[in-house]
Amino acid sequence: MNALSKTSEWQLEHPEVQNIIRNKSEHFDLIIVELMLPTQLGFVDRFNTPAIGITSLDAVPRTHRSIGNFMHPSIYPHWMLPFRKNLTFIQRLVSTFFSWFYWAFEYFVQFPNENEIARKHFGKNIRKLEDIEKDINMLFINVNPLYHNIRPVGPNTIQIGGGTHIKEVQPLPKDLQDFMDKATEGVIYFSLGTNVKKFFDKR
Repeated sequence: MNALSKTSEWQLEHPEVQNIIRNKSEHFDLIIVELMLPTQLGFVDRFNTPAIGITSLDAVPRTHRSIGNFMHPSIYPHWMLPFRKNLTFIQRLVSTFFSWFYWAFEYFVQFPNENEIARKHFGKNIRKLEDIEKDINMLFINVNPLYHNIRPVGPNTIQIGGGTHIKEVQPLPKDLQDFMDKATEGVIYFSLGTNVKKFFDKR
């Protein structure tokens, strides 16, 4: 966790990042933040924008609870533990005690340190990061239901695991490629794939 905190602070200390934070006229329509680096949640409060949380692994139980997902440790163990399904009674006890320990670590060690870093870079008026996390609008987790324990998640949680990064690269549709090529200020291309229907029918 110390390595993640240092990485986050190095990013926030970068001159170009500092320019963005201090620019009073800067505006964003949406912020996508890696929740493994909770200090980055400061951007959500700084710019007062909707936010999508994304995780390189499965989200920690705190994050699942923050967005409304059911996460009882006797059924859904922390991803750091070596067991996943069909837990024995002893494994359920281990999972429960580990969850208590991890919660205490987050509450008494991790977040006080992360909040201190956030206040240093975003200002003393920033809310606590754990409170900001409760306001994220969607959560994208790197989980594949085929390999992970099946569990109920809300409609604001999208499971994006499945090795999509190893497929052969395909060219973009011509109209989209032309639009991107003609853009004078850059383009952010964001797709939910088959998770949502197309907005417009072909005419």
